[in-house]
Amino acid sequence: MALDRSVRDALLARTAPTLHGRIALLLSHAPQLGHDDVADPWGGDAAAYARAFAEIETAVTALVAMLTRTPPTGSV
Repeated sequence: MALDRSVRDALLARTAPTLHGRIALLLSHAPQLGHDDVADPWGGDAAAYARAFAEIETAVTALVAMLTRTPPTGSV
């Protein structure tokens, strides 16, 4: 998982082609936020850090829910 496109692209440039479909943006798990990149709060005020934290928390919560979801009975 990457927090923004530039990090994802840097990871993709350094990995084997077989991993390209496995490196995604974290916020893809939080489409309700309406954007794909977590804005880097470096140098910003406390509100910038709070926004970044809230976005990351929202996406991680959704990702954990997806990973721990119990498949319906009879599913593989």
